[in-house]
Amino acid sequence: MKTEKIFKPDDGEPLDGVRDFSGVIEAASAVEGTAVFRFSPGVYHFYPDRTPKREIYMSNTDSAEFPQKQCGVYLEGKKGLSFIGEGAAFVFHGGLTALAFVDCEDLLFSGIDLDYECPSTVDVTIAEAAETAGKTTVIADYPAVYEADIAGKEIFWRSERSPYTGESYWVNGAEGSRMLTQRYEAKTGRVYRTGEGLLCGAESVRAEGPGRLRIVYNRIRDISPGDCFQIRNTKRDGCGVFMERCKNVRFENLRVGYLYAFGVLAQVCEDITWESVSFRPWKPGRMSSAAADNLHFSNCRGRIVVRNCDFKNPHDDPVNIHGVFLQLESREGRRAVLKFMHSQCFGFPCVFKGDELQFYDALKLLPQEGLFRVLEVCPPQGDRYRIAVTLDREPRLPEDRIIAVENRSWLPDALISGCRFEQIPTRGLLITTGGKAAVRDNLFIHTAMSGVYISGDARNWFESGPVRDLVIERNIFEDCGDYAVWVDPTNTEFSEDPAEKTHRNIVIRENVVSGCRFPAISIKSSGGVIIKNNVFVKRHNDTADFLRNINSEIESGGNAVALGNEPKG
Repeated sequence: MKTEKIFKPDDGEPLDGVRDFSGVIEAASAVEGTAVFRFSPGVYHFYPDRTPKREIYMSNTDSAEFPQKQCGVYLEGKKGLSFIGEGAAFVFHGGLTALAFVDCEDLLFSGIDLDYECPSTVDVTIAEAAETAGKTTVIADYPAVYEADIAGKEIFWRSERSPYTGESYWVNGAEGSRMLTQRYEAKTGRVYRTGEGLLCGAESVRAEGPGRLRIVYNRIRDISPGDCFQIRNTKRDGCGVFMERCKNVRFENLRVGYLYAFGVLAQVCEDITWESVSFRPWKPGRMSSAAADNLHFSNCRGRIVVRNCDFKNPHDDPVNIHGVFLQLESREGRRAVLKFMHSQCFGFPCVFKGDELQFYDALKLLPQEGLFRVLEVCPPQGDRYRIAVTLDREPRLPEDRIIAVENRSWLPDALISGCRFEQIPTRGLLITTGGKAAVRDNLFIHTAMSGVYISGDARNWFESGPVRDLVIERNIFEDCGDYAVWVDPTNTEFSEDPAEKTHRNIVIRENVVSGCRFPAISIKSSGGVIIKNNVFVKRHNDTADFLRNINSEIESGGNAVALGNEPKG
């Protein structure tokens, strides 16, 4: 039997002028069977003060330092729940993980805006700039929700204050902070990470009223009205939305104004869809849409769909899809100990009984023997970096080589279609999966690095794995700072045998590339690559061919190369 419940903003616990909605949804989700939760128009506030802490290990975050997480909405073991908004907005305070779903199935989240009252990234926009006597003076605006504590030539940025304690939830710039600045240039439309932050070369800093600063620099700085300095603490103590061991979860028709710490993370999930979702701020004075990635998929399977979404100005990659390379640490007979190799990726389940593992030579990124079925999984007691498995047969592997291990049972198919990627400080899309994948009908504009990046990394981030079926078609790449498409596995040893390439069966066709770095496409250690019927527009200072080939088997034809102008700005 399906239950239907209607929520209103005043259902939350009354505070001074607002209501705390934390805990209301979790309490309501105790209903038996499927349920539809409808949210009436209005703003629903979620505060961390009375939210319980849970130990959660999240991929690509600092879980070793911050294992305890607080979640605005936490659901575990639920099935068949729908969250439907009718002009509703969920606003989260402090460093909450907004939504967390664990072991859930058949969830729908539709028509609800998600935002943070006080984003952990402070956007400071230049309102005025003048040059006098060899110095630059600027008037800079920031959202008045922050408190700017000025100490000499430093600023400590304080979040909103808790209505329960009166204390700030966080202070950027305080001891232990790891600060980074990203800059948006109004004259070029680009964003990039920079070591020359807002206060670089500052001679004096003073407040000019709420939300306004006056800064005098001791030299001329190339700063113009409309430029935005985006200041954040790089610690990843959580994420905006978290999913683990979930199946068939759909997000649609949403506005996401900001995502805390590490954006959206789905790990060990299957069949996840994001459709018609806007990842861009709508409140005045804000530009940053996430402190890191917008959407991140780690060790998933089934089908990942990202369709008709709009990504603008995150602080890392808008979409990243990859598996996890473990490393073979030891083996005895059919028993093997596998180790997580990156300090930001460990502690979560990623190998299960019945899965099939593939061993790779880490320096060649080539498979060793066939697939091995897992008969038993036994994480060593108290050790979150290692997983012990019993295999269906004994591996016959070279003793003098580093062996990487990929779980071939957790490789998703993926569709990235009809999306806009704009003002990106890194790559537009990272897609490294052995499933069937397509990237089509997207626009990549003003990415500081590549538009589409394909890795396969058993050395640094340990993000697998070898691509086997990828089509990149009918996309527009405009003003990318690096190759429009970059296939860049990390192997350092190569084979001339066409059958022994890291990636295989990549088709790049009918794309339009303009204002990007030449060569426009770089392919490394790949076989069965087809590049055809694309249009490449060179800038006047480009002399190289459109293609860079490193130890790859490539068929190319029907491509057009024209001479264009420098990109605008």
